Amino acid sequence: MKKELELKLVECYPSLYKDYGGDPVHTCMHWGFECGDGWFNLIFLLSYELDLFSKTYKIGITADQVKQKFGYLRFYYHTDKGLSWFESKIFKTKTFLYRKGCGKLVNKLSDFRRMIYKTKIERINEIIEKYEVKSGKTCESCGDPGKPTSKGWIRVLCDKCNKERMEK
Repeated sequence: MKKELELKLVECYPSLYKDYGGDPVHTCMHWGFECGDGWFNLIFLLSYELDLFSKTYKIGITADQVKQKFGYLRFYYHTDKGLSWFESKIFKTKTFLYRKGCGKLVNKLSDFRRMIYKTKIERINEIIEKYEVKSGKTCESCGDPGKPTSKGWIRVLCDKCNKERMEK
């Protein structure tokens, strides 16, 4: 991605991209956004939703890496908070039941929890997954509708960008 587009994302969402350009020992954001300019709008909207979620639920979200892999957007992150009180009780109960050999009961408990309660991490992952799916239909070079290429490095490109790529 062009440097000016990367800097615009960092400027608009400083808490999400606070590790941008950081030490490569600690973050992959040292290398910036490793994808084409066509996904700028997708990443901008994803960043907006994550920033809104972060402010609403008072949970810090920090991007670890943003890249293209196998034709899809990949957004890796970490949060500044661990499990909530409820989540920790569920985890402790599941651990206790597993130690007692009650695997089927643990699975039923997990299914019940998923029906009535989604963790913040599950909700963050749903937001990210929504944009990862959209990236599989969006040209990485120009942002127009596209499809995965089959020759060489797998990328999502529109017909025009794919033709230009093949001519090079």
